Amino acid sequence: MHCGAFAHCIGGVCTSLEARPLAPLSPIILGVQRPRFRWERAPGVDGVRLQLCAERSCMHIESTRDLAADEYRPDVALSPGVHFWRLFARRGASVSPSPSPVWEFVVPPVDTGREVVGLLRDIDGDGVEDEFADVWGTTVRHSLAPGEYQRVVLTPVSPSPGLPSGTERESVYLRFGGDIDGDGFGDLVGEHSWTRVTGFSVTIQPGCTTVRGGAPRFASTFVDVAVAPSFVSAFGYGSTTCQFVFDLNGDGHGDIASSTQLNRSDFDDRVRFGTQSGWTTPASGPVWAFPFRNVYPVTTWGDFNGDGRMDLLHVTREEAYAFITVEVRIFARGHFDSSLPFPRCADGSLSPRLTRDLLVLDANRDGIDDVSFNPGPAGAATFFGGPDGFTSCLLGPTPR
Repeated sequence: MHCGAFAHCIGGVCTSLEARPLAPLSPIILGVQRPRFRWERAPGVDGVRLQLCAERSCMHIESTRDLAADEYRPDVALSPGVHFWRLFARRGASVSPSPSPVWEFVVPPVDTGREVVGLLRDIDGDGVEDEFADVWGTTVRHSLAPGEYQRVVLTPVSPSPGLPSGTERESVYLRFGGDIDGDGFGDLVGEHSWTRVTGFSVTIQPGCTTVRGGAPRFASTFVDVAVAPSFVSAFGYGSTTCQFVFDLNGDGHGDIASSTQLNRSDFDDRVRFGTQSGWTTPASGPVWAFPFRNVYPVTTWGDFNGDGRMDLLHVTREEAYAFITVEVRIFARGHFDSSLPFPRCADGSLSPRLTRDLLVLDANRDGIDDVSFNPGPAGAATFFGGPDGFTSCLLGPTPR
């Protein structure tokens, strides 16, 4: 179906792109009961008509509001549960007959202060969480017998030189992610990698993959994204993880962070940004580059400066001296151009007690995310987010 320059087809229906949703991303679980809606308008569009609906078809409209700005937060709390929203472009008194894609979100029964707390595992977009088991699918081919394939489902096996020479192994691991292509349906995200064994040499070609959700079934098969060049792996290394990290650049498409262990000492960590086609465009070079040994890097997300966009929190640990580096990367002006500073705690350092265990929360209920390392009744180090970075550190039990 051809829908013209300012529209695209979703489920057989032409959907307008003249007013396009940006946030809250679909299908998302909020931590607040008064969401901050954001959108963008095509040139010449004066404003939007924002509708909240009880279901994706919008047969039951909960509210309608005409707005001239590009952001809106309701004056009163929305009822807990699943809601849907869509936009109509307005030019003067004329309202477009075609709506934007319909997005969904969940309002919590209790306001936690955090704008976003998670994802609704809804692939077909009906507002009901779907059952989906994380699955490995593996195709094995021996180059000595071209054209012969054996497709199996199995527990993942780390590539190693112990595999027979001439073996190629293709592995796919999928799990639930958010909306990458902006059509309002949750997508699947995972790893899709190849291993080739030649003698005692193991060549790894890592990659991320997505499968686009839709109603009543998936809208695509695998859409692959290379995350690092092919490389020769030492024994036991070469694993790649691809993690959905919400919307880092605020363009209304979910993004993916990948981490590839190149050898014992080095990790290649990158970000790929979602687009309408479902592909993700690469950031230029590694997002993080550390000269020392990184052990168990941890990447999570939160809005630590309160600008309405997700930031990446990246934790690495140097193996020999338990030295810990913590960075929060902010995407601005088209690239990752800054890292939020961490203040020193009362003991004068970030403390070797910081480990892989961390919790993102809004501890002081100021609407900006905070992070607690070693969360619990004792030993926690909590850093409080602020508009210009982390403002202070509290040693002791995790605030609730």
